[in-house]
Amino acid sequence: MVRTFVFFLGLLLPAALWADSIYDLPAPSGGTQRLLLMQVERPVAVLVVFAGGDRALGIAEDGSMEWGSSSLLVRTLPLFAQHGFAAAVVDLPSAQQAKPTANFPDSAAHAQDIAAVIDFLRHSKLPVWLIGTGSGITSVLNAAMHLQKKGADGIVVTPGIEPSWNTHLGAIRIPTLVVRKGDPCHPAPRDPSGTIAALANTPKAEELIVQSAVQADADPCSIAPVHGFLGMENQFVDKVANWIKAVLSQKNYI
Repeated sequence: MVRTFVFFLGLLLPAALWADSIYDLPAPSGGTQRLLLMQVERPVAVLVVFAGGDRALGIAEDGSMEWGSSSLLVRTLPLFAQHGFAAAVVDLPSAQQAKPTANFPDSAAHAQDIAAVIDFLRHSKLPVWLIGTGSGITSVLNAAMHLQKKGADGIVVTPGIEPSWNTHLGAIRIPTLVVRKGDPCHPAPRDPSGTIAALANTPKAEELIVQSAVQADADPCSIAPVHGFLGMENQFVDKVANWIKAVLSQKNYI
């Protein structure tokens, strides 16, 4: 059921403003799947956002969330908007919130739920990219492996992919970006788990490192680990957005 559905009706607002709308999409796995849709003027692509945590965001009628508003990917959406990215934040299907199924995030049923979201967003005629952080990575990788060419145009995951996925990554055939976090005291080594090599069948796979900032007189090794890229949001968004745009330009989307 549409609540305030303006996403595909041609209402375009400046990137600094949001056109928030709620849509309850039938979920193939059962129940409905709520989306928080955010539009910008002259969008270049739509990001389908998996915020991590337990995935049950509790998106309300007014667009507020019980959980997830402080998640890296949700709180940086205004920055992605400045780069021309619209977004669809995905809540857990209602049936799974009422009665969770074991291992649902990496199931074929969950992949089909995501396929329904992608198919819905295709009406915008825009490229559709999946982006996930933390536990949301499972949803993104699962969809990329199950849906193949009928799925998204590309994926982004952060802060990294566990090596246990590597034997399955050869099934992914769309552009894939892995974003990890480094710091001046312990610089992040390139592709420590062999993930990029395992993504051998993608047209483009790359790892980017977002380095934490240090004050001029500070000892970098005295700084506690920063969770969720705090203080690195602009660097994170700039790198991800520019990478996606470069891929889109090669395919003549923009």
